[in-house]
Amino acid sequence: MKNLFFAVGLLTAGLLYTVQAETRDGHALVRTVSGEAKMSVDGKNWAPLKVGSVLKTGATVKTGKGGQTDLFLGLNGSMLRLTSNTELTFSRLAIADSPIEPIAQTEMILKTGSAIGSVRKLPMGSSYVIKTPKGEAKVKGTVYEINADGELIVVSGKVQYTDKSNGKEVLIASGEKYSGGRELKAAEDEKSAAAAASAAFSSPGFNIKVPLRQGVFETEPIAPAEWYNPVATQNLKPVPVSPVEGN
Repeated sequence: MKNLFFAVGLLTAGLLYTVQAETRDGHALVRTVSGEAKMSVDGKNWAPLKVGSVLKTGATVKTGKGGQTDLFLGLNGSMLRLTSNTELTFSRLAIADSPIEPIAQTEMILKTGSAIGSVRKLPMGSSYVIKTPKGEAKVKGTVYEINADGELIVVSGKVQYTDKSNGKEVLIASGEKYSGGRELKAAEDEKSAAAAASAAFSSPGFNIKVPLRQGVFETEPIAPAEWYNPVATQNLKPVPVSPVEGN
């Protein structure tokens, strides 16, 4: 029996080592841009945000008045919309190729503004965290809206939220929100706005370059159902960022 436990321990350790050894960069693909929006890979130099840009760990996106962008995170959490006057940094986008299924580690810092997300049910061991000046939200699979002032609305699924002001941890379920240090019922118009934005993520008509073989790409349309399949975004190169004067 001891030998059996020892063998299982070695196998588990080996699998854990494999997961760690095969961790690779995740990314966010810019799907749409409207109004004023820019990006930075170092927090100092800024460039206009463009459709097709690939954002990795450390990248920051900032929208101005009337600006908006939709981002496709693939395994790192499906879709994310940043509304006007929003600044968000991807502090961690990573994927570990485990023997069973990929494990995604996603962490974002929402400094200002608000974000609407549609997150598929994540594989076991994955994490999806949004940090704001007011609190921290851990999402497992849901449609949500969160802003930097500490308000969270959950349209579907559940989100674990920690309030930084008092250390309180709450589980916000579908149809509920957290605002002003309290758990409340979300108003119908609040839920509808987030749900409508989430539904818009699956609209057709977006094209990306799909790798056919090493160094050869072909532009193909992405059907709504394929937004949850990250294969089409593999091997894409980050778009170079040039400094923009005045930033």
